[in-house]
Amino acid sequence: KEDIISFSLNVDSPPQSPEAEELPLVLMLGSSMAMGTMSVFTIAMGVMSKNYMSMLMGGGMIVGTMILPIVTKFYNKAQKEKKEKLRQRKYKEYLLEVEGKITDACQKQSSIINQNFPNLNRCIDVIMNADKSLWERTSEHNDFLQLRVGIGERDFDGRLIGQQKTFELEEDNLKEELYGLCEKKRILKNVPITLSFVDNRFVGVVGQNTELLRFVNNLLIQLTS
Repeated sequence: KEDIISFSLNVDSPPQSPEAEELPLVLMLGSSMAMGTMSVFTIAMGVMSKNYMSMLMGGGMIVGTMILPIVTKFYNKAQKEKKEKLRQRKYKEYLLEVEGKITDACQKQSSIINQNFPNLNRCIDVIMNADKSLWERTSEHNDFLQLRVGIGERDFDGRLIGQQKTFELEEDNLKEELYGLCEKKRILKNVPITLSFVDNRFVGVVGQNTELLRFVNNLLIQLTS
């Protein structure tokens, strides 16, 4: 007989977003614009005096003070967008892996419950064939005198341990997905519903006589097996 082990899993928080506040282009070039003006003046003087060295130096100063900051700004922006796409893709893949582990745990718990509380035909087979599982439960088992009374839904025995939801100035869609995953309630469907006759020594049943007789016979067969 296999017992259900409560499922527990630590879920990592998403990596920090690479997005950050950027200076407007005008402010970033503010100090360079003065140098650029001097460079234009140097080029103009070189053209007037036909001094090619001055023209070359002025052009180099324009490239260094005006063009390179613009190129650097767009390069950094492209790199941040690339890193953000990678962050989104990798963390969503990670959450899918976590969801897969939860699904496997739900299936395993459902299988254990069905195995520990079989249907009527299986109970009859155990009795008729003197199966090794006959009378295997004793008062030391946690499900002693728990009998199957129907089919329904049960809560999944497990929890996810992740970052608690806190106030933040900027929203992060990955954190919202993490919170949703941790807070999601999971249900085991189409599994045996049981009643403990240790905790409930007196049980009342209401219904038609034929249904009541069938129900009581079902319980007696389970007790016998």
